[in-house]
Amino acid sequence: MRPEQKRAWFILGVCATGLLGFVVFSIVFRRISPAPFAVCALWILEPLLFRKKPIAGKVTSDERDQMIAERALLFAGVASYVAFILACIIPWIVLYARRAEKLIHVDTLPTVIMAGAFAFFAAKSITTLVLYGRERSDGQE
Repeated sequence: MRPEQKRAWFILGVCATGLLGFVVFSIVFRRISPAPFAVCALWILEPLLFRKKPIAGKVTSDERDQMIAERALLFAGVASYVAFILACIIPWIVLYARRAEKLIHVDTLPTVIMAGAFAFFAAKSITTLVLYGRERSDGQE
Protein backbone atom coordinates (compact mmCIF):
# COMPACT_ATOMS: atom_id res chain seq x y z
CA MET A 1 0.00 0.00 0.00
CA ARG A 2 1.38 3.38 -1.01
CA PRO A 3 1.97 6.05 1.67
CA GLU A 4 -0.71 8.23 0.05
CA GLN A 5 -3.26 5.48 0.58
CA LYS A 6 -2.24 5.07 4.22
CA ARG A 7 -2.66 8.83 4.69
CA ALA A 8 -6.08 8.70 3.08
CA TRP A 9 -7.27 5.88 5.35
CA PHE A 10 -5.95 7.72 8.41
CA ILE A 11 -7.74 10.95 7.43
CA LEU A 12 -10.98 9.06 6.77
CA GLY A 13 -10.72 7.45 10.21
CA VAL A 14 -10.27 10.85 11.85
CA CYS A 15 -13.23 12.24 9.87
CA ALA A 16 -15.43 9.29 10.83
CA THR A 17 -14.48 9.64 14.50
CA GLY A 18 -15.20 13.38 14.49
CA LEU A 19 -18.51 12.93 12.69
CA LEU A 20 -19.59 10.15 15.04
CA GLY A 21 -18.66 12.33 18.03
CA PHE A 22 -20.66 15.21 16.56
CA VAL A 23 -23.76 13.04 16.05
CA VAL A 24 -23.54 11.47 19.53
CA PHE A 25 -22.92 14.87 21.16
CA SER A 26 -25.87 16.38 19.30
CA ILE A 27 -28.20 13.56 20.33
CA VAL A 28 -27.09 13.39 23.97
CA PHE A 29 -26.92 17.14 24.66
CA ARG A 30 -29.61 18.16 22.13
CA ARG A 31 -27.58 21.01 20.70
CA ILE A 32 -24.99 21.64 18.04
CA SER A 33 -21.48 22.08 19.34
CA PRO A 34 -18.06 22.09 17.70
CA ALA A 35 -16.51 20.34 20.73
CA PRO A 36 -16.41 16.83 19.18
CA PHE A 37 -14.31 18.18 16.33
CA ALA A 38 -11.34 18.43 18.68
CA VAL A 39 -10.41 14.98 17.39
CA CYS A 40 -9.43 16.75 14.17
CA ALA A 41 -6.25 17.80 15.92
CA LEU A 42 -5.05 14.34 14.87
CA TRP A 43 -4.81 15.71 11.33
CA ILE A 44 -1.59 17.35 12.51
CA LEU A 45 -0.03 13.92 13.07
CA GLU A 46 -0.64 12.74 9.51
CA PRO A 47 2.58 14.13 7.96
CA LEU A 48 4.62 12.76 10.84
CA LEU A 49 3.13 9.26 10.74
CA PHE A 50 3.24 8.75 6.98
CA ARG A 51 6.44 10.42 5.89
CA LYS A 52 7.98 9.11 2.69
CA LYS A 53 11.28 7.48 3.51
CA PRO A 54 13.87 8.24 0.84
CA ILE A 55 15.52 5.11 -0.46
CA ALA A 56 18.82 5.52 -2.31
CA GLY A 57 18.44 4.74 -5.99
CA LYS A 58 14.67 4.17 -5.81
CA VAL A 59 11.96 6.52 -7.02
CA THR A 60 9.36 7.09 -4.29
CA SER A 61 6.83 8.97 -6.44
CA ASP A 62 6.21 9.64 -10.09
CA GLU A 63 4.00 11.69 -12.41
CA ARG A 64 1.05 9.41 -11.73
CA ASP A 65 1.24 10.17 -8.01
CA GLN A 66 1.40 13.88 -8.81
CA MET A 67 -1.64 13.60 -11.11
CA ILE A 68 -3.65 11.72 -8.48
CA ALA A 69 -2.74 14.31 -5.84
CA GLU A 70 -3.79 17.17 -8.14
CA ARG A 71 -7.12 15.55 -9.06
CA ALA A 72 -7.87 14.73 -5.42
CA LEU A 73 -7.08 18.32 -4.41
CA LEU A 74 -9.33 19.73 -7.13
CA PHE A 75 -12.22 17.45 -6.21
CA ALA A 76 -11.73 18.22 -2.51
CA GLY A 77 -11.90 21.96 -3.18
CA VAL A 78 -15.18 21.60 -5.06
CA ALA A 79 -16.66 19.31 -2.38
CA SER A 80 -15.57 21.71 0.35
CA TYR A 81 -17.22 24.65 -1.38
CA VAL A 82 -20.48 22.73 -1.88
CA ALA A 83 -20.46 21.57 1.76
CA PHE A 84 -19.80 25.10 2.97
CA ILE A 85 -22.70 26.47 0.94
CA LEU A 86 -25.02 23.72 2.21
CA ALA A 87 -23.86 24.25 5.79
CA CYS A 88 -24.80 27.92 5.45
CA ILE A 89 -28.11 27.43 3.65
CA ILE A 90 -29.54 24.54 5.68
CA PRO A 91 -29.55 26.41 9.05
CA TRP A 92 -31.02 29.43 7.31
CA ILE A 93 -33.85 27.33 5.83
CA VAL A 94 -34.52 25.50 9.09
CA LEU A 95 -34.27 28.48 11.44
CA TYR A 96 -35.46 31.42 9.39
CA ALA A 97 -37.76 30.14 6.67
CA ARG A 98 -39.58 27.58 8.83
CA ARG A 99 -39.49 29.08 12.35
CA ALA A 100 -38.94 32.75 11.52
CA GLU A 101 -36.04 32.96 13.96
CA LYS A 102 -33.70 35.84 13.18
CA LEU A 103 -30.76 34.67 15.31
CA ILE A 104 -28.50 31.70 14.92
CA HIS A 105 -26.71 30.07 17.84
CA VAL A 106 -23.04 30.97 18.11
CA ASP A 107 -21.97 27.30 18.10
CA THR A 108 -23.38 26.90 14.61
CA LEU A 109 -20.71 29.06 12.98
CA PRO A 110 -17.66 26.92 13.89
CA THR A 111 -19.71 23.89 12.87
CA VAL A 112 -20.17 25.41 9.41
CA ILE A 113 -16.42 25.88 9.10
CA MET A 114 -15.77 22.32 10.26
CA ALA A 115 -18.29 20.99 7.73
CA GLY A 116 -16.17 22.53 4.99
CA ALA A 117 -12.98 21.08 6.47
CA PHE A 118 -14.51 17.62 6.84
CA ALA A 119 -15.79 17.71 3.27
CA PHE A 120 -12.36 18.78 2.01
CA PHE A 121 -10.34 16.11 3.80
CA ALA A 122 -12.88 13.32 3.29
CA ALA A 123 -13.28 14.09 -0.43
CA LYS A 124 -9.51 14.28 -0.91
CA SER A 125 -9.01 10.95 0.85
CA ILE A 126 -11.84 9.18 -0.97
CA THR A 127 -10.67 10.49 -4.34
CA THR A 128 -7.12 9.36 -3.60
CA LEU A 129 -8.28 5.86 -2.66
CA VAL A 130 -10.58 5.60 -5.68
CA LEU A 131 -7.90 6.72 -8.14
CA TYR A 132 -5.25 4.38 -6.72
CA GLY A 133 -7.82 1.57 -6.59
CA ARG A 134 -8.85 2.18 -10.20
CA GLU A 135 -5.25 1.89 -11.35
CA ARG A 136 -4.75 -1.31 -9.37
CA SER A 137 -7.87 -2.85 -10.90
CA ASP A 138 -6.54 -1.96 -14.37
CA GLY A 139 -3.51 -4.10 -13.67
CA GLN A 140 -1.13 -1.23 -13.01
CA GLU A 141 0.77 -1.12 -9.73
